[in-house]
Amino acid sequence: MSLRVNYGNFILLIKHMLITPAAASGLLMLAAESTSYAMLLLPWRVHPHPTSTSRSAEHYLQRSFKISKVFLNSFTRLLPESGDNEYVNGSSPSAGKIQKQDVPQLAQLGVPQQHKGDTPPKSLEFHGIEMMDSKTVNSFLSGHSSVKNHEKVQISTVLYSPASPNSRLPKYHNQAKITGEVRLNVLKPTHISTIEVWLIGNSDSNLRPDYSFLHYRANIWNKSIKTHIETSMGIVQDKFPVGSYTFPFEFEELPEFTQVSLPADGPGLEIKDTSSWIPLPPSVNVTYSYFTKGSVGYSSSIAYRVWTHIAYGKIWTPVVLESPIIYYPRIRPLPKAGNNLPREISWPLQREEINGWSITPFTGKGHFSGEMVEIEGLLMVQAPLVYAMQQQVEFVLLLRSTSQAALQALSAPDHINVAFMSSDIYGRDALQPGNAADKSRVRKPLAKGRISINNEDHHYGKDVVRLDGDVTVPIVLPPSFRYELIGREYLINILITHPNYSHESPAGKGIETELPLWIVTDPPSARSGGPAASPTQLGKLPIIGDPFNMGDLPKRAPSVKGKATDDGRPAIIGKRFISF
Repeated sequence: MSLRVNYGNFILLIKHMLITPAAASGLLMLAAESTSYAMLLLPWRVHPHPTSTSRSAEHYLQRSFKISKVFLNSFTRLLPESGDNEYVNGSSPSAGKIQKQDVPQLAQLGVPQQHKGDTPPKSLEFHGIEMMDSKTVNSFLSGHSSVKNHEKVQISTVLYSPASPNSRLPKYHNQAKITGEVRLNVLKPTHISTIEVWLIGNSDSNLRPDYSFLHYRANIWNKSIKTHIETSMGIVQDKFPVGSYTFPFEFEELPEFTQVSLPADGPGLEIKDTSSWIPLPPSVNVTYSYFTKGSVGYSSSIAYRVWTHIAYGKIWTPVVLESPIIYYPRIRPLPKAGNNLPREISWPLQREEINGWSITPFTGKGHFSGEMVEIEGLLMVQAPLVYAMQQQVEFVLLLRSTSQAALQALSAPDHINVAFMSSDIYGRDALQPGNAADKSRVRKPLAKGRISINNEDHHYGKDVVRLDGDVTVPIVLPPSFRYELIGREYLINILITHPNYSHESPAGKGIETELPLWIVTDPPSARSGGPAASPTQLGKLPIIGDPFNMGDLPKRAPSVKGKATDDGRPAIIGKRFISF
């Protein structure tokens, strides 16, 4: 017999008098000795009377251990191996029973772990992904220009990026060094006292407006640059003669991680240090203005912008030029192990991974042709649950019922809808999913999947029907992410309905389950790309945007390195005061 412990199974074992509380206590302690959780388990006092209901058993466990149900569910199950006794493959009416799921099981993909201190970790463990090489995914393919015209001077900011010439905005990826130029066409002699470029990462929502989490600054009209140019270009005390000028800049690489604050009362054990680090979030903009569960609407965005700030004239007239950019990480999934479908398993009480497969249990009750029936199911996908855009995700669906008529009708593929969905999460559930997480999200179908009955697999018995299906992940942006007050998940959603079936429990249109997927940008076989463009080649790249005539021989200043700064952005750079 293999020792695998699960909170729900202890409830059932006590309820059906298969073990005593004292025996269960000993088993838990034995399991704890081989795990890192031993110090968290407290002695279980033997109750003088048998525990006869699941409610009292649950209450008894919670009082004895002082540990949340969420944490106890992280243990695996106490199950016999095949052939040990009759309770195999869920044949026992108690051991194989799936508890009713009133809400979808909480997705934990991408949930940050605690990391103390202000120094980011060297890496964040996320099983099944590989970051693509930053030097090659950021090869320059084009330049994007933003222009402002004034009476005495024309101003342009050009940003070079790996975006194709057909892209509306410049795009950047893993740890990119955002490179560009500020170009000036001075039409009349004028004073220019300030030229600086800012890179700002900003989160904005109706829950927390205008929050900046990234500040980079390049002061490209600094004292050393002034000395160099004034000597060679005849600029005296910031007064520029008529002509064209180019000021190159390059920001240091984007950070791989950014710091976030975790809700202090998240699920599981009490969180004492509420800070953590997560991957730099991608650009995203979501707005839901219609009524959703528990909300009348939601608006949120994560945006990255390059701001050029210039002060010219004797009274230092400020000019601000905004250049939006798009950021998302280039990541590919690692190949799956390709393990065979688990066979000798007892149907789990909650989502777990067995033999390289993620298994999600679900159940539904209702009336079929006037008879009360119960359908239990397992949705199975190869783990890790990391998949790429345009990759095919194969899944197995097992349905079980003692009512053969209901089982045959509800397992017909025509009555099973398979959908690939996005799920935008808002509020505190984005970083720490809680019991009401299903109310803090908006789901949207993006693609349909296929499903068919597997008539060759009879391993699971006459009360079980196996169906095989697949769904192709569409090209979607942003990829999966979590950040403060906003996140994006993707799901495989299964909905089973039938005209002769009247669904009652859990609440919903029919028997429904879902499985979260962590969607990344590139397939496992993706190559990183070609060599990065050198600064001497930038002039050969196509420029997208308003034309800007620099003349034949613009004066070129030395390149300036922009760096992260704790200074707040200048007040002249626009802020948003009203959300949604």
